[in-house]
Amino acid sequence: PETSVEQRFKDITSLYPTRYFIITDFEEYDLQTDLADYLESHFTVLKQTPDYLIYDLTQALPSTS
Repeated sequence: PETSVEQRFKDITSLYPTRYFIITDFEEYDLQTDLADYLESHFTVLKQTPDYLIYDLTQALPSTS
């Protein structure tokens, strides 16, 4: 079975702890809708410009469940 985006994200960030997730390739980001949805629903946007988008992984959004 395919691994969920949430599990893939946790696997990567557990290996490479980080505070920020930075998007610079918007074409690729747009193709990964599961990742975009996950980030948008779980983390605060720190800064957004036409050139980049930074999610603050230390600022989780409140759970809606």
